[in-house]
Amino acid sequence: MKRKNLRLGAFFLLGIVATLIWGCETKKPTEKPAEKINNPPTAVIVGEYKNMGFGNTFSITVSATDPDGDKPSYVWQQVKGPTGELIPEGPTAKFTIPSLQKLQEMGYINFENNRIGVVHIFPEIQKYFVQVTVSDGMEGVTTVSVTITASDVTSGLRNISVGSMVYLNSGTDVNE
Repeated sequence: MKRKNLRLGAFFLLGIVATLIWGCETKKPTEKPAEKINNPPTAVIVGEYKNMGFGNTFSITVSATDPDGDKPSYVWQQVKGPTGELIPEGPTAKFTIPSLQKLQEMGYINFENNRIGVVHIFPEIQKYFVQVTVSDGMEGVTTVSVTITASDVTSGLRNISVGSMVYLNSGTDVNE
């Protein structure tokens, strides 16, 4: 019995020595810091773009803010309509609606059957769609778009509504 007690005492003593040498700390699971949640920027196109003249250049502006304070970047593109000229400049872009002459060159205004004085104006020339994608550089992205409506064809072809078939007098110039 003494041997058993001696053995138990030795194991107990060995356990105390091991605890003192290696410490009695228990390992805690590694805690991860809380991840920052990134919020996407908010954006809105400022103003309306209706009855814009053919061949005219104007500015389109987007107002954007990022709730996390990140600096926004902008990517502009025309997504629909006859190709106009789009020049991005940060939160603003300059857009030029093609002139009637340019639209004729692009095939949106056609002389019918090569007959002098007969013109067909395609309705697509009146609407243009531009969008801007605003990014915060931290994978937060917002895209907004604007519809630009061109004025009726009142310059060059007087008081002719889009989609009409028109017969012109022999001396009329469609590029006036």
